[in-house]
Amino acid sequence: MDNFIQYYWTLHDSTENHLLDFLGGTLRPELKLGRYRLQIRLQTPLNRMVMVRVNARIVGRRTPLVARCYVVLASQRVYAAIRGGQHRKVFRGKTIFFHASPSRDLSLPETAFQQLLYDWSCQAIIIQVYKTCKSNMGSSKRIVIPAYSQPNEQSLRITLHIRSTFDHLRTAVAIQNVVFLSSPRRYIDENIVSNFVQGGPF
Repeated sequence: MDNFIQYYWTLHDSTENHLLDFLGGTLRPELKLGRYRLQIRLQTPLNRMVMVRVNARIVGRRTPLVARCYVVLASQRVYAAIRGGQHRKVFRGKTIFFHASPSRDLSLPETAFQQLLYDWSCQAIIIQVYKTCKSNMGSSKRIVIPAYSQPNEQSLRITLHIRSTFDHLRTAVAIQNVVFLSSPRRYIDENIVSNFVQGGPF
């Protein structure tokens, strides 16, 4: 290790016109980056390939030595999922929530804000009811079908289409089939009713 040389590492787009990040300074001619350290927020065709530049500053010399290295970035896929799985049974008369929280951009940490765009659509499998099912159900992370708008004896197909905020070519689709069931029946013991009417223990 030469104590008279310091190395400064920067990240640029492929044209070297835009500084994307300062990666740090080292006393050795090497740099190790941890997982998720490279976070490129500005997605353009020019930074599918990025350039790492190192400036070697030598004590006593004004002009640093410069080296460049081009790195091709392979895009991680996005993962679409609707809470509840691909098939779901719900009781009629209940408000239904559809949530895209399991969806992820695999290039980001699981706990980070995923930077996704959501697009929901709905298709009625048996009978089309326009108040319930529409081609555009919203663009938020969660959508709701109120109890009063649910159709009788019908199945719905909910489709979630997601894409990355920074790269619209990275997309994924999830589908959930919803079957409406009758509310669970509750049976009353006749002996209990008889005792209640006759002024029994109740």
